[in-house]
Amino acid sequence: MSLINQMLKDLEKRSTPDASSGHGRAAFAPAVRADRRRKVLWLGLPLLLLILGVGLWAGFGHVGEAPPPSDLDPVVTDETQDNLPSVATQQSVLPAAPEAVSLKTLRLFPHDHRLQVEAVFSEAPAYRLLRIDHGRQLVLELPEASLPAALPPAASWPLLRSVGYERGEHGPRLVFTFKAACRYEELALLAAADGQDQMLRFTVQPEPSAVAATVARPAPVLPSEDKAASEPVPAAVATVQPEQPTAQPERSTAEPKTFAAQPGMTRQTLQLTPHERASEFSRDALAALQQGKERDAEAALRSALAIEPGHEQACDLLLRLLKKQGRRAEIRLLLATAVREHPAQLSYRENYARLLIEEGALTEAREQLAREPRPSVAEALDLYAMLATVYQRLAQYEAAAHIYRQMLEVQPEKAIWWMGLGIALEGNLEENQARQAYDQALARGGLSAGLQTYIRQRLTVLKNRHAQNPATVTDAGKEPS
Repeated sequence: MSLINQMLKDLEKRSTPDASSGHGRAAFAPAVRADRRRKVLWLGLPLLLLILGVGLWAGFGHVGEAPPPSDLDPVVTDETQDNLPSVATQQSVLPAAPEAVSLKTLRLFPHDHRLQVEAVFSEAPAYRLLRIDHGRQLVLELPEASLPAALPPAASWPLLRSVGYERGEHGPRLVFTFKAACRYEELALLAAADGQDQMLRFTVQPEPSAVAATVARPAPVLPSEDKAASEPVPAAVATVQPEQPTAQPERSTAEPKTFAAQPGMTRQTLQLTPHERASEFSRDALAALQQGKERDAEAALRSALAIEPGHEQACDLLLRLLKKQGRRAEIRLLLATAVREHPAQLSYRENYARLLIEEGALTEAREQLAREPRPSVAEALDLYAMLATVYQRLAQYEAAAHIYRQMLEVQPEKAIWWMGLGIALEGNLEENQARQAYDQALARGGLSAGLQTYIRQRLTVLKNRHAQNPATVTDAGKEPS
C-alpha cells in the first residue's frame, strides 16, 4: 500500500499550483480548485486499480508452480534423470553379507566295483569326509554350504543303501549309507568343467573281504539199532575244507588281487601300485570312448590322473577328448600339469607353447620353449621354429636371428628359415644381410606365392632405402649366415 500512497501524494502535488510562479493561478476560487481535484481523482482511480491488479497477479499468480531455474541450479532432464542412481543402487554400495557356498549338483557314477561321487559347488567349500560305523557310512561335513532339496536316487550302485543330508554339530552334512563296509579314495578338489565352479570328487570301494578258512562240521554218524549197545558212537571230527575259488569280476580297480587258497598253500594278497590302478582306469576310459560314452570316459580319465597326475596315456586321451569338445581352459590346465610332470616330453611343451602363443602369452611361451632340458636343434626343429617366432614377436630380433642360423645349419635348403632370418635381420637393422637372406629364400624355392610376393616387397623397400641413404647400411660385406 506504500506504493499507492506515494502515487496519491504525487498526484496531489501535481494538482496543487506553485505559489511562486507568476501566472496568477492563486487567484482562482477554492470551488474551482476543488472541482479540478475531483476530476483528477476520478481519472486516476482506474489507473491505480489497474496497477494494483498487475501487482497482485505478479505476486500471487504463480503460486504452486516451480520457480524458473537459476544458473547455479542443476537442470535435470529425462536423460539425466535416467542416469541418477536409484535407491537400490545407492544401497548396493553397502557391503553385502557373504553368500553361503551352495551345492549345485551331486552326481553318482557307478562302475563295476566302485562308485565315483562328484559334488559341484559354487566355490571352493570347507569340508571334511569321515568314515564311521566301520565303513558303513561316509559323512561329508559341509559347515558353510547350503544343500539342495532333492538328491539323486540311491539305487544307482548295488552297495549304496541311501543318500541323505542332515543337520550336524558343525552344520549340514551329506550321509552315504552302504550295505557293506566301504572306504573312500582319490579325494580331490578340482575345477569344474565350466572353469568357474569347484568339484569335489572321491571314489568309494568296498573293503576286501577277510580271508578265512571255512570250517565245516559234518553231522554225527548215528549207530544202527543192532549195534547201538555194542559199538560206541564215534566223536565228530572237524575237517577243514579247502576254499573254492569264487567267480572273480572281469577287473577290479582298487581291490587287492588274491589267489585262491589251495591245500598246503598259504593265501597271499598282492596290492596294486598307483600306476597299475591308474592304468586300469585309463583302459576303462579307452573302452568307454570306443563305445561313445564320453562322460564315463572322462570320469575314468580324471580318476586315473587323480591317482597319478603324470599318467601319459590318461593325459593324452583326456587332451584328445577336451580338444574335441573345445574346452580350451581345461586343456591349458591339463597341459600345464603335463609339462610339470614330464619336463622332457617335447609334445607337451610344444602343444602348451602353441596354445600360449595363440592366446598372446608370448613371454610365458618363451619361458616354456627356452627352459631346460633343452634338446638339440636337430631333435626339435618345430620347438626351435616356435621359439624363433616368439623372439621375433617380442622384438628380440638378434636372438631370433641366432635361432634361424642354427636351424639353417641343420636344413640349409629350407627357404622358410632363410625368410625368417631375413625378417629378423631387417628388424635388427642389418639391412644388407637381410637382403641377402631374402635373396637366398627366393633362390631355394618351395615358398607359396604370397610369401614370395612379401619377400619381393621387402626387397624393394630395402633397395629404395639404400638408394636414398646408403650411409645407413653398416653391415655391408657381411654374410647372412
